[in-house]
Amino acid sequence: MYVNLIENRRSVRSFKNTPITADHLEKMNLFLDVLNQSVGPFGHRAEFAMIPVSNHINAEGERIGTYGVIRNPAGYVVGMTKNDREYLVDFGYTFEIFMLDLFSLGVGSCWLGGTFDRKMLSTKFEMNSSFIIPAIMPFGYHDEKPSFIEKTMRRLANSDHKLDFETVCFNQNLESPLKKEEASIYEIPLEMARIGPSASNKQPWRMVIGADGLVHFFIKHTPNYGNRLKFDIQLLDMGIAMAHFKSAADEIGIKGEWKVCEGLQIPVDDPHVEYIMSWQTQL
Repeated sequence: MYVNLIENRRSVRSFKNTPITADHLEKMNLFLDVLNQSVGPFGHRAEFAMIPVSNHINAEGERIGTYGVIRNPAGYVVGMTKNDREYLVDFGYTFEIFMLDLFSLGVGSCWLGGTFDRKMLSTKFEMNSSFIIPAIMPFGYHDEKPSFIEKTMRRLANSDHKLDFETVCFNQNLESPLKKEEASIYEIPLEMARIGPSASNKQPWRMVIGADGLVHFFIKHTPNYGNRLKFDIQLLDMGIAMAHFKSAADEIGIKGEWKVCEGLQIPVDDPHVEYIMSWQTQL
């Protein structure tokens, strides 16, 4: 199921001015309950809340400001977590699976990491000082006639163009590109990671099939990207890629687990590249 969802889901910023059906809303709340109990690869859980809106106004009369980039959402899901490297990866991981689950219902969504009123939402949820709101998710039924700003944003972000497989996947080290036909059982999971969404379509993930047979995930930070946010938004992107990999691996019968490899013997010469975690297949 997830492979098909990953291949076909697109970020939606223009929604029909139509409420969510009772049946879909019930299922969404069940998915939300699962999300709030889910942990990512590092074992951390985030907190999420759903806010129904009408014309961006919630039941308390508060406006969820998104600077004009979202049209007619039926609501938002707001996520909160610690401003910590592991927590941010786990946030991206669990939230992406939730969005794929919504897409299975025909409910569209998109990631919003920088274009919303973070201060208002932080006040509304009276968060612990160590928590931040890394991203929110508008949702609703996709308007087949996207707004001008949606088309413009997709074009500016170059959202429909992804880096080649050999640009993000490597064989044993970060200098030797991996061809698809050399990826063996990992071809589909790696491809699903490759095509994932990311902030400004920067696609910071890099994956290495090591000599040890493990798949090692690295992040290639974009220098100075997202500094104004005061957290590393590209760590969310890594969680997304890892969620795609794991979901696809499960679907095609590759069982395994996430682990951190201490003293990993893969040289990293680029100061912007950092090791995150590895996938170990259970033979």
